[in-house]
Amino acid sequence: MLICRWGLARLRRDVQAAPVLLEWLRHHIAPAGGTGERVSGSREAPVPLRLDVLCMIYDGAVPIHGEDDDQVGPPSIPSTLKAWTWLICEHRGLTYPVTASVAELADLLLRHAEWAAAREWIADMMHEVGRLRRCAAAPTGSRRGGSTCSGSAYHAGAAAQRKP
Repeated sequence: MLICRWGLARLRRDVQAAPVLLEWLRHHIAPAGGTGERVSGSREAPVPLRLDVLCMIYDGAVPIHGEDDDQVGPPSIPSTLKAWTWLICEHRGLTYPVTASVAELADLLLRHAEWAAAREWIADMMHEVGRLRRCAAAPTGSRRGGSTCSGSAYHAGAAAQRKP
């Protein structure tokens, strides 16, 4: 293994949390009613949904990259799990589960976590799956998901090794 047992346990924790976070975020799509100061002068009505939360819960949300090619905004939970599932299926000769739910993708990733721990890309996987948990706290202002989002989506080389 290229990671320690603690790192493997952390990866498993983060993968197990993904379906729960997805459901939790679905309850936070609408902005919270604030008691803050009202601002006038805008010609457009505010969007009645949290766009940052929508980016995390919907598959196929296209990440926006800044000038330094780092992702700006939160990652998509379904897209992240699908990408890692695709990579594992490709390397292990498994059939990719095209219609799998996030919970089913998480189960597959958990079943192959120890095998993945011996791959050279395990640090990238740990970073991206852990980032889902960290970013879930940022849009809702909660500490439930952990620390705030780091803002960086990929370690070097991760995007080149994976296909969505």
